Amino acid sequence: MTEMPTFPVASTLLTESRWKSEPLLHSSMRQKTLDVVHELAERLQEREKVQEALLKGSTQKAPSLAWGLSGISLTAYTLFSIFQESQWLELAHRYFSQAVACTRHEPLSSSGLCDGTAGLAFTISTLCDVEPRYARTVQRVQEKLLLQVQERTWKRDTFGVAEADYDIVRGAAGILAYLVSVPNPSEQLSEIITKLLEYLIWLAEPSDLPRWSITPPFFTADPSTYRDTFAQGYINCGYAHGIAGPLTALSLAWAAGFRRPGQQEAMNHLAQWLLAYHCRDTWGMNWPVALPLSEVSAFDPGSIEKPARAAWCYGAPGIARALWLTGIALEDNHLQTFARDAMDTVLHRPPSHRFISAPILCHGISGLLLLGSCFVAEGATLSQTQALLQLTQHLLDTFQPELPFAYQNIDRDGNTYDDPSLLTGMSGILLTLLTVATGQFPSWARAFLIV
Repeated sequence: MTEMPTFPVASTLLTESRWKSEPLLHSSMRQKTLDVVHELAERLQEREKVQEALLKGSTQKAPSLAWGLSGISLTAYTLFSIFQESQWLELAHRYFSQAVACTRHEPLSSSGLCDGTAGLAFTISTLCDVEPRYARTVQRVQEKLLLQVQERTWKRDTFGVAEADYDIVRGAAGILAYLVSVPNPSEQLSEIITKLLEYLIWLAEPSDLPRWSITPPFFTADPSTYRDTFAQGYINCGYAHGIAGPLTALSLAWAAGFRRPGQQEAMNHLAQWLLAYHCRDTWGMNWPVALPLSEVSAFDPGSIEKPARAAWCYGAPGIARALWLTGIALEDNHLQTFARDAMDTVLHRPPSHRFISAPILCHGISGLLLLGSCFVAEGATLSQTQALLQLTQHLLDTFQPELPFAYQNIDRDGNTYDDPSLLTGMSGILLTLLTVATGQFPSWARAFLIV
C-alpha cells in the first residue's frame, strides 16, 4: 500500500473555527466571576508561596505543566493574552525561568505532556508566540523531547501495556497532541509524529483482547489492590489514562493533516469500542472506571454498580469530549450526537450523583464546567445549560479568601490541601472561570486534550 503523506499542521486547533466567542454568563454573574479571576490572579504574584506549595509534592513534578511551574507560567501567559497587561507576561517569564532552573537540578526524566518534557515544550512554544527570543529555547526543549521519544520502547513484545505508554498524562497521546499543534514542524518533528501515530494505530488494531489491556506486570497504582480486583488485568475506561485519550490524539492529528494508513480505521474502532462499553443508570449513560479483562467478552451494562464520577479524568464528560472531537474530525454526525447526549446526561444528573466535590479541573467541578462550556461554544445544543451556570455559581460561592489559594483540592479520602497548580489546583479553576466569563477560545486546554 502506498503511504499516505503527512501535511503541515493546521494553523488553528481542531474546534477553534467553530468557537463562538460569547461569554456563557449574564452580565452580573460575569462581573462577579471576573472579580474572582482577578483575586486568584493576584495570588500568582506571590511567587515564593506558590513555589513552596508546588515543591511540597514531588520535586520531579515542580517544573511540570500539570502540577508545576510550567502550568503557572501558562496561566500567567493566558491572563496576558486576555487582558494585555504586561505584568502577566513578565510573570509568565519568571515562572518559566524557575521551571527551567528546576530541570538543571533534576532533569525531567519523563517525556510526557502533563509531567515531562512535552509539557515544558508546550509552555515555551506558547510564550514564543509573543517572545521570539525564546525560539532557541524551544528548539533545545524539542530536541530533548525527540531524543526521549526515540529512546522509549513503544510496542511491547509481550501482551499488555502500561497506562503511561499511551495515555494523556505521560504517554503517546499527550505527546502527540502537543506535537501536532506545532506550526510548520521540522522534518525531525514530523518523523516523531509519524512514529507516535503508528504506535497508536498499532495499539488500536482489533484483537480478541485489546492491545491497550493493562496486565499485572504493568500495574502502577496500588498493585496489591489491583491484583485483588483485576487478577488477570484490566482496561482503563477513563480519559486521563484510558483509550479515549489516544482516540482524541489520533483525531487531533487527523484534523491537523497528519494521516497514516489505518488511522481512520483505528479512530472508528476506538470510538465504536467506547460506544459499546458505555453503561446506563437512572440518569442515563456513563462509563465504568475500568473493566476486568475477564468481563470484556461478556460485558453487561447493568452490572456496573457504581459508574465513574462525572469528571475530566474519568466518566462521561471526558469520554464525551473524545467522541465529540472525533466526530468533528471525521465529520461523523452520529458520534457528535452521541457525545452531546452523553454530556447532557451528566448535566441532568443531580449534583450528588456526579460524585465530584473538589473545585479543580482534573476530578472536580471546574473540569465539568470547562468541558460543558466547550460543547456550548462549539455549537452543541445542550438542554441542560442552566447546570453550567449552577456550576459557575458553586465556584463563586465556595471562594474562600482566607485560604492561601482561595480553594482547596479534595482527594479520594476526603483530605483537603492547598494547591496552586493547573490540573489539581487554583490555576485550573482560574482559567476555567476566565473561559466562561470571557468566551475566549481556551487554547491552553490543549494541555489536557480538551481542544
